[in-house]
Amino acid sequence: VVPLIELLRSEDRSSRLAAVTFDDAYLGAVSQGVDLCLQEGAPCTVFVSPHLLGKFPAWDRNADAGKWSVSEREAFLWKDRGLSEPAELEADSNPCRIATVDELALVAARPGVAIGNHTMRHANLGSLAFGEACEELG
Repeated sequence: VVPLIELLRSEDRSSRLAAVTFDDAYLGAVSQGVDLCLQEGAPCTVFVSPHLLGKFPAWDRNADAGKWSVSEREAFLWKDRGLSEPAELEADSNPCRIATVDELALVAARPGVAIGNHTMRHANLGSLAFGEACEELG
């Protein structure tokens, strides 16, 4: 297991390399997942959508409340998600929220942890115009 950047830069295709990544900076991944990786000596990368820090995403809230089926949640995440509607609500006491800025800063300071940009607001880049996609990635 190597840092993601090392895996991406490697030209040696004969080695079996792997990288550990965590999507969306969920609090459980940022705390427990990163801890487990580092205890085992495995570097990891946490991908973050900065606009969602400290929030509980609408797709999880709606699924947890029984408002959406699994297929409706997946449709929102993979097909329907653009920028016309907010993708998040303020965090509540649910432990499955996205980490806060302070929580992410603590884990980012640990050796072996890298932070990557997921997009600013977790938009579906395929549904955006080129300029909007560039803004999300910027």
